[in-house]
Amino acid sequence: MTPSKFRYLRTLCTILTLVISTSVFAHPPLSTITTVYIERAGEGAQAKFYVTHDVLAYALNDSSARVSDEQMYALLDGTREGMSSALEDAQGRFENGYRVVVDGKRVPITVIQHPDIGTIDLWRERNRGERLPIKDDFEAIAMIPPGAESIVFQAPMVLDEVMYIVHRTGVEPVYVPSGVSEPTTSFDISMLWKQADVYSTHAAVPQ
Repeated sequence: MTPSKFRYLRTLCTILTLVISTSVFAHPPLSTITTVYIERAGEGAQAKFYVTHDVLAYALNDSSARVSDEQMYALLDGTREGMSSALEDAQGRFENGYRVVVDGKRVPITVIQHPDIGTIDLWRERNRGERLPIKDDFEAIAMIPPGAESIVFQAPMVLDEVMYIVHRTGVEPVYVPSGVSEPTTSFDISMLWKQADVYSTHAAVPQ
């Protein structure tokens, strides 16, 4: 074998080793999916949404595609206090960083449920091999004022690209992808109030 062929084979073997080790030992990146339900609530309406994400990546303030297994296992192998603090910090960053805009004005969101130390305990119980990633939801709600016509969502950068599944009362669900830290298209919500008018008219008709 000539020296040039030997160097070529050695380089090829090195590349194959890197590819195999990466595919075997690195976690598969987890795509973020946001499922939204928009419906009437009292005089106004509400948008309740569930953001399925990589729990440890978000706790480390990184994306699922960039964060390393070593970083995530270091967090897992640390103290319960350290893990709980990281998850609480993640909840605060989500609540402050996730944007919901109604008719051009940002409205506050309230996180109803988020990953906590119990989420990690349950994952360990069900996943003895501790294979990453850990998937769970942020559950949040945004209140919509009466008569609003449009709503837009924008996820924090570390959630990377997001697939939105948006349910609105009376219309078919829509599936809309959004780029990194990009706002979604504007979703029409004017039908919420038209439906209310129809119900009111029917109620007023004498029987």
